[in-house]
Amino acid sequence: MGIFVWTMLIAGVVGGSVNYVLSKPDKWNGFDWAVAAFVGVVAAFLVPLFLKISDSQLIGNLTKDNPPVEDMLVFIGFCLLASISSRQFIESLSDKVLREVRQAQRKAEEIEGDVKGLESNMKGLEQNVTPVLDTFTEEDSIDETSEAVEVSELGQQVLQALVEHPKFTLRSVNGVKTTLAKLQVDISAQKVHEQLDLLVSLGLAVEIPGKKGIRWSITHRGKQVLS
Repeated sequence: MGIFVWTMLIAGVVGGSVNYVLSKPDKWNGFDWAVAAFVGVVAAFLVPLFLKISDSQLIGNLTKDNPPVEDMLVFIGFCLLASISSRQFIESLSDKVLREVRQAQRKAEEIEGDVKGLESNMKGLEQNVTPVLDTFTEEDSIDETSEAVEVSELGQQVLQALVEHPKFTLRSVNGVKTTLAKLQVDISAQKVHEQLDLLVSLGLAVEIPGKKGIRWSITHRGKQVLS
């Protein structure tokens, strides 16, 4: 660790002095030279940070036992270059670090948004699936064989329409009305809705809310009535 500190300190002073000389002052000024040397040292001590965010393996190689001499020379060169162009190096590194921070914040916000969206989708899925699970879950408290359910002829026709479609098991009012028309049953959409509500109250159908609106599906008990 000590060799790194001394390397950065000496390289910073030397590089800062070179920077001061390259600025071509009219005459020697000890204070200006000290400021240039100090800024050079600061720039040199920022080199490890620069190498880290640049995904360089140089620091890792130098911390091993018996590090390669060429890696140490490259590190000294980095420190000298950073201290010679200390102002530009510090400004460039600051901009790079700020960009990295902003990108990390944006990624965190995107991940947070994705998580919230996933939670919302899961809640919606739970709301849609739970009624279906409840419908097809056997309940010990109901003895279906002991309860006679009286359903009108129209109610049975609506039940039949719920299972008539070859593709959809969740039916809409208009869908049921269309199926009834194919069965030569002339009935209004309002009447279909009333019959569906009645079937739900009898436990023969279930009402399921969703993004496309309310849908209805026949229950196991409703299928028993049809059989």
